[in-house]
Amino acid sequence: MADRKKLTGNGKTWRRILRCLKPDLPLFLFSLLLALISVVLTLYVPILAGRAIDCIVTAGQVDFTALARILTIIGICVLVTAVLQWCMTTVNNRITFNAVRDIRNEAFTHLHALPLSFLDTQPTGATVS
Repeated sequence: MADRKKLTGNGKTWRRILRCLKPDLPLFLFSLLLALISVVLTLYVPILAGRAIDCIVTAGQVDFTALARILTIIGICVLVTAVLQWCMTTVNNRITFNAVRDIRNEAFTHLHALPLSFLDTQPTGATVS
Protein backbone atom coordinates (compact mmCIF):
# COMPACT_ATOMS: atom_id res chain seq x y z
CA MET A 1 0.00 0.00 0.00
CA ALA A 2 2.88 2.36 0.78
CA ASP A 3 4.28 1.75 -2.72
CA ARG A 4 0.99 2.84 -4.25
CA LYS A 5 1.06 6.12 -2.33
CA LYS A 6 4.65 6.64 -3.38
CA LEU A 7 3.74 6.10 -7.04
CA THR A 8 0.83 8.51 -6.69
CA GLY A 9 3.17 11.12 -5.21
CA ASN A 10 5.63 10.60 -8.04
CA GLY A 11 2.80 10.87 -10.55
CA LYS A 12 1.76 14.21 -9.08
CA THR A 13 5.33 15.42 -9.24
CA TRP A 14 5.70 14.34 -12.87
CA ARG A 15 2.43 16.07 -13.79
CA ARG A 16 3.66 19.28 -12.17
CA ILE A 17 6.98 19.05 -13.96
CA LEU A 18 5.29 18.43 -17.30
CA ARG A 19 2.95 21.36 -16.66
CA CYS A 20 6.00 23.58 -16.08
CA LEU A 21 7.56 22.29 -19.30
CA LYS A 22 4.40 22.75 -21.39
CA PRO A 23 5.25 26.30 -22.57
CA ASP A 24 8.61 24.99 -23.79
CA LEU A 25 7.24 21.87 -25.47
CA PRO A 26 8.73 22.78 -28.90
CA LEU A 27 12.16 23.24 -27.31
CA PHE A 28 11.74 19.96 -25.41
CA LEU A 29 10.86 18.09 -28.61
CA PHE A 30 13.77 19.76 -30.40
CA SER A 31 16.08 18.61 -27.60
CA LEU A 32 14.80 15.04 -27.97
CA LEU A 33 15.41 15.21 -31.73
CA LEU A 34 18.97 16.44 -31.16
CA ALA A 35 19.53 13.63 -28.66
CA LEU A 36 18.19 11.04 -31.10
CA ILE A 37 20.41 12.21 -33.94
CA SER A 38 23.41 12.41 -31.61
CA VAL A 39 22.87 8.84 -30.38
CA VAL A 40 22.44 7.51 -33.92
CA LEU A 41 25.68 9.15 -35.05
CA THR A 42 27.50 7.93 -31.94
CA LEU A 43 26.39 4.37 -32.66
CA TYR A 44 27.30 4.71 -36.34
CA VAL A 45 30.97 5.55 -35.65
CA PRO A 46 31.92 2.01 -34.45
CA ILE A 47 30.29 0.57 -37.56
CA LEU A 48 32.45 2.87 -39.67
CA ALA A 49 35.51 1.88 -37.64
CA GLY A 50 34.78 -1.76 -38.45
CA ARG A 51 34.57 -0.91 -42.14
CA ALA A 52 37.87 0.97 -41.88
CA ILE A 53 39.49 -2.09 -40.34
CA ASP A 54 38.09 -4.19 -43.18
CA CYS A 55 39.99 -1.94 -45.63
CA ILE A 56 43.24 -3.15 -44.10
CA VAL A 57 43.67 -6.67 -45.43
CA THR A 58 47.34 -7.33 -44.66
CA ALA A 59 50.54 -5.34 -44.18
CA GLY A 60 50.92 -4.58 -47.88
CA GLN A 61 47.26 -4.53 -48.92
CA VAL A 62 45.52 -1.39 -47.71
CA ASP A 63 42.77 0.36 -49.65
CA PHE A 64 43.84 3.90 -48.79
CA THR A 65 41.14 5.66 -50.80
CA ALA A 66 38.33 3.77 -49.08
CA LEU A 67 40.07 4.16 -45.72
CA ALA A 68 40.44 7.93 -46.21
CA ARG A 69 36.78 8.23 -47.17
CA ILE A 70 35.65 6.27 -44.11
CA LEU A 71 37.92 8.26 -41.78
CA THR A 72 36.52 11.48 -43.24
CA ILE A 73 32.98 10.29 -42.57
CA ILE A 74 33.98 9.35 -39.00
CA GLY A 75 35.43 12.82 -38.49
CA ILE A 76 32.27 14.46 -39.82
CA CYS A 77 30.10 12.26 -37.57
CA VAL A 78 32.16 13.15 -34.51
CA LEU A 79 32.06 16.86 -35.36
CA VAL A 80 28.32 16.86 -36.00
CA THR A 81 27.71 14.91 -32.77
CA ALA A 82 29.75 17.42 -30.78
CA VAL A 83 27.83 20.36 -32.27
CA LEU A 84 24.48 18.65 -31.68
CA GLN A 85 25.37 17.89 -28.06
CA TRP A 86 26.41 21.52 -27.52
CA CYS A 87 23.12 22.71 -29.04
CA MET A 88 21.17 20.22 -26.92
CA THR A 89 22.89 21.49 -23.77
CA THR A 90 22.04 25.07 -24.71
CA VAL A 91 18.39 24.17 -25.37
CA ASN A 92 18.15 22.18 -22.12
CA ASN A 93 19.62 25.10 -20.19
CA ARG A 94 16.97 27.39 -21.70
CA ILE A 95 14.19 24.94 -20.78
CA THR A 96 15.51 24.63 -17.22
CA PHE A 97 15.85 28.40 -16.82
CA ASN A 98 12.28 28.96 -18.02
CA ALA A 99 10.84 26.22 -15.78
CA VAL A 100 12.67 27.44 -12.67
CA ARG A 101 11.66 31.03 -13.42
CA ASP A 102 8.01 29.99 -13.74
CA ILE A 103 8.12 27.97 -10.51
CA ARG A 104 9.77 30.86 -8.68
CA ASN A 105 7.18 33.34 -9.97
CA GLU A 106 4.35 30.98 -9.03
CA ALA A 107 5.73 30.56 -5.51
CA PHE A 108 6.24 34.31 -5.13
CA THR A 109 2.68 35.00 -6.27
CA HIS A 110 1.36 32.35 -3.88
CA LEU A 111 3.34 33.81 -0.96
CA HIS A 112 1.91 37.27 -1.68
CA ALA A 113 -1.60 35.85 -1.58
CA LEU A 114 -1.17 34.32 1.90
CA PRO A 115 -2.67 36.30 4.78
CA LEU A 116 -0.28 37.70 7.36
CA SER A 117 -2.02 35.72 10.11
CA PHE A 118 -0.99 32.49 8.37
CA LEU A 119 2.60 33.66 7.98
CA ASP A 120 2.76 34.63 11.66
CA THR A 121 1.64 31.20 12.84
CA GLN A 122 3.87 29.11 10.58
CA PRO A 123 7.64 28.60 10.88
CA THR A 124 9.59 30.20 8.04
CA GLY A 125 10.87 26.84 6.76
CA ALA A 126 7.35 25.41 6.53
CA THR A 127 6.16 28.46 4.64
CA VAL A 128 8.99 28.27 2.13
CA SER A 129 8.46 24.54 1.62
